[in-house]
Amino acid sequence: MVIADDNLVEPLRGVLGDAGDLRIVAHCSYPELPLSAVPVHDVGFDLHTLMDECLRCLRRRGRRQAG
Repeated sequence: MVIADDNLVEPLRGVLGDAGDLRIVAHCSYPELPLSAVPVHDVGFDLHTLMDECLRCLRRRGRRQAG
């Protein structure tokens, strides 16, 4: 699950409880990591570029399925 705001990690985790194999990736204000009861790993990426590529992949997939 990708969360665009690190402030939502803990409330969401409270709602989900133990969701088994669910992995949470949250975009946060670097370099300050949020306090969390769940494991947090610092991974650097450009969210805008990443989401643009995801949308391009979904559009390509949609065109293949429609054709």
